[in-house]
Amino acid sequence: MKQLLFLLALFISSFTSYSQTFVDTTKRWNVAECSSGPFGVMCLPVSYKLEGDTTIGSNLYKKLYKTSDTTLTSWTLNGAMRDSAQMVYYHNLFGEYLLYNFAANVGDTIKPISFCGNNYLIVDSVDTVIVYGQLKRRLIFNFPSCGYVEEWIEDFGSKHGIINELLVNGNLVSDFGEDLLCYWQSDTVKWINQVYNNCYFITVGIEEQERSISLTVFPNPVSDFAIVRLYGQKVGWNWTLYNSIGQPVQLIENISDSQLRIEKGILTAGVYMYQVRTENQILSTGKFMIK
Repeated sequence: MKQLLFLLALFISSFTSYSQTFVDTTKRWNVAECSSGPFGVMCLPVSYKLEGDTTIGSNLYKKLYKTSDTTLTSWTLNGAMRDSAQMVYYHNLFGEYLLYNFAANVGDTIKPISFCGNNYLIVDSVDTVIVYGQLKRRLIFNFPSCGYVEEWIEDFGSKHGIINELLVNGNLVSDFGEDLLCYWQSDTVKWINQVYNNCYFITVGIEEQERSISLTVFPNPVSDFAIVRLYGQKVGWNWTLYNSIGQPVQLIENISDSQLRIEKGILTAGVYMYQVRTENQILSTGKFMIK
């Protein structure tokens, strides 16, 4: 009898993992937006969240907001989303697009595209992966002639960002790309991109600056306090510290020296990420541990 109840519970749990709604206001996505320019590739992190209801036509949506503000206080409306069964729709305030079909199978055509000489977005393979202890359906689309792979994972979407240009307009913008960095639900990191291993990945893309700017945090791990030393920038820089789920926990602005002392204070033990910037430029990012 106990074995039967266990199998029943396992079955219900597996079914639940496939039937959870995609459009959920407890979720948040961090995405690296990268663009090419005369000085190389620049990548900056942006965050997406769902909040509030809106009706467009006869359909009810959740509003989709986006921000590049590291304090997560200033958000801009970026469209709206709704789901029905395993279909997810995105409205960019001009028109609605089928963003995901997690029920699709191998050989199914999702939509016409204009990318890399291919005419359709066709499912190449389907399998399951474990995300935070739960089985999730994964769909893979290969573009071997371009070396590009599109991958959808049920519950949080494309590994190229929640709103991938390929999914909306069927093409990719020249000299622009996106990668999902982290996915949260209820303030818990459910998935992190192992390629970056950083929820706030940033590159400035300017070789001269990379050679002239460097930063050290000592000691690491931190017990009581640490000294942050910035080489190559003497005044007018800002320090932001993030906890392991990407929330800003410390902000010090307009620092007038090349050295900064930070206290452990009320910060709990764990891994922290930092960002150092001027008003217009990211100078350095990294992470350290507090004991």
